[in-house]
Amino acid sequence: MDILVAGASTPKSIGRAIGQAAELDGHSVTYLSRNPRADHVQVADITKALDVDLVFKGMSPDVVVHAAGIYTNAAHLGWMSSRGDLRKIKVHLAAKTMGAYLLLNAAARANAQYFIALGGRAVSSEPGYAWYTAGTGALWSLVEFANLHSNLKAYFIDLPLVAGSAMGEQFRADESMSRDYTGMIKMSQVTDATTKILKGEVEPGRIILGEGWTK
Repeated sequence: MDILVAGASTPKSIGRAIGQAAELDGHSVTYLSRNPRADHVQVADITKALDVDLVFKGMSPDVVVHAAGIYTNAAHLGWMSSRGDLRKIKVHLAAKTMGAYLLLNAAARANAQYFIALGGRAVSSEPGYAWYTAGTGALWSLVEFANLHSNLKAYFIDLPLVAGSAMGEQFRADESMSRDYTGMIKMSQVTDATTKILKGEVEPGRIILGEGWTK
């Protein structure tokens, strides 16, 4: 199958790991990143409709994986300190929600078979992650909508902290976060989940990995 992975800016990106596992199984993978310095990627900003349209004019993927995200430090409710904080959060939410919508829209139009979105817990025990909760909650809603109103098989992989991932390392370096990493999972658990999806072994919907970040 031809697989499009959005979110592969570094070798430690979860999207890159998913793509590499798929390549080992014989699939063809194209990586997207908004970072022009990233290796082995096609440059595209998935929050821009024109960029997404150009990508889909050049290929018709069987599978679209939305693994894109932009890390921002914690912003507790009521603690927003500046317009700069708000701008960072808007960029994050755009990558998670608008990017997901544009990819999902293009995937449905191109008659792709699978749409896979990666997100975190809908309810996070971290008080600084209200914005993250909003973004990933929207992802899950879009997956549900796609399963109801398209021919896509759509999946939301609900993740705790992933050891060794680029986002995971940034999270652990944020001193405002708690030091509790209960439920942290290995990257292989994520790639195993996507492998099972591509083999048709998992029903569309939400896949919960690990036990961390829940109450």
